[in-house]
Amino acid sequence: MNYISLCSRQDRIWQDLVRRTAFGFGLEEKTSIRKENKPDSEMRGNTKMSEFRRIVEKLAILIDELKNNNQGIRSDDIPRIVQEAVGHGSGEINCYPGIPSSRCYDIALFISLNSPSYAKGKGHLNCRQAIEKLVQHMQGNCHRRTRIALLITDNWDPAAFYDWEANIRNIRAEAHVEAYLLAGRNVSEINL
Repeated sequence: MNYISLCSRQDRIWQDLVRRTAFGFGLEEKTSIRKENKPDSEMRGNTKMSEFRRIVEKLAILIDELKNNNQGIRSDDIPRIVQEAVGHGSGEINCYPGIPSSRCYDIALFISLNSPSYAKGKGHLNCRQAIEKLVQHMQGNCHRRTRIALLITDNWDPAAFYDWEANIRNIRAEAHVEAYLLAGRNVSEINL
């Protein structure tokens, strides 16, 4: 198999995972995608880096609507909002903050809504706590089981990222990790 056909095969595998995630097919069916796919560090040079941006943009719209209607988001609303953004038939995902689960799923979302315009009540994660949860999840019980981690925050903390940068670099060698900054309905990707 030559290099071009290998890349095409990897692109088809990645597109299949994105399609399953974005359009509601069960994620548990595909178990060997990460082994056959390029590590995240090799994907940075092409468009693969932002495949999950659509999910985050839907999440930003839902959060913004709820924020405007309810004057804030409670932390226990986040799993329901995430499920609506991802799609109800998409299989399960790990969500922080959220309802604890003993299972590891293909995708994990780590959400930090801390500004007064978003957060209502207790239980929200600040950016540092969300990064710590990401590291604990991806290097702990769900090591090599969760293949995609999305960190979403309304208040980026560069010092917290710097403190965990080596861990995140190690995680990115085995899994796909993206980070996003929310500002209303606007979504900006954070270059890790």
